[in-house]
Amino acid sequence: MKIFIIFICATLSSLAYGQTNSAVKSNGSAFFAQGMFSLESDELLETEKSLKENPNVKLVRLDVYSNRFFILTENIQALNQQELRSWFGPYGKSISCLQIGIHGLDEVASFPFINCNDN
Repeated sequence: MKIFIIFICATLSSLAYGQTNSAVKSNGSAFFAQGMFSLESDELLETEKSLKENPNVKLVRLDVYSNRFFILTENIQALNQQELRSWFGPYGKSISCLQIGIHGLDEVASFPFINCNDN
């Protein structure tokens, strides 16, 4: 029974890994970005709408309880802090503790974030 459970877990893990990698390969580079934000509720709604309308954003999550954001991109070749801040429009300076990485390759930092480097 243990061997069967291990086999199932290994199979599911490999399928998830394969799907992540194929998405990165077939759609160009996919990146993730996460960090903290400091926005009022009306600014938050405006920013969320703008991010969802961005053709390079596949998924966006803005957590009002922890003031964290998480974004997945699609169909872009590079993402840096300056571009990410521009996606937040006039509230670009309200984001901090940024981490940008290649989805499926780089490790996503766990919360609470430590060793933040906001250059």
